[in-house]
Amino acid sequence: LGQRARSQVRVRVDMDELVEEAVATATVRYHLDADAIRIDRRELHAGSSFAVAGNPEDLRTAVLNIIDNAVKYSPNGAQLTIVLSVESDAWVMVSIADQGLGIPQPQLKRIFRRFYRVPNRSILRVKGTGLGLFLVRSIARQHGGDAFAESAGEGRGSTIHLQLPRILTPGGAVEGGATV
Repeated sequence: LGQRARSQVRVRVDMDELVEEAVATATVRYHLDADAIRIDRRELHAGSSFAVAGNPEDLRTAVLNIIDNAVKYSPNGAQLTIVLSVESDAWVMVSIADQGLGIPQPQLKRIFRRFYRVPNRSILRVKGTGLGLFLVRSIARQHGGDAFAESAGEGRGSTIHLQLPRILTPGGAVEGGATV
């Protein structure tokens, strides 16, 4: 399969499991303490799940890119909180919050542009291409979702939200790109 055809393949992905795997990867990659990343699961009712229809590799890339940024832009040590929630029964939201450098208000929408990096001396010391969040938003939109950021400003941390359409059926079988 070509790259385009492969990214069109949609299977049932449990975002809870995917986030757990991404946290394990990041913990090893960055030599983090076991308590550096906390996962908080919210608003899940009995019999429901954090399942989406998607390409697991692309979704893993998106989650890892957000975690990577949160760790890289936390110069005083990474303390991340990942909140998994269901919104309006239709969306799975993965929100990754750090207590790092933060993002100035005017930059919040720009950080998802290709090659964009916030023009700040402390941020520019961190290695990066400016593609990570661009990829996150691109992957989210390919899956019918979106990505957006929040921050109280410089030095006050930030939260990146990954919003994806939730599989609504109980078994959540996925066939030909559509939920059945």
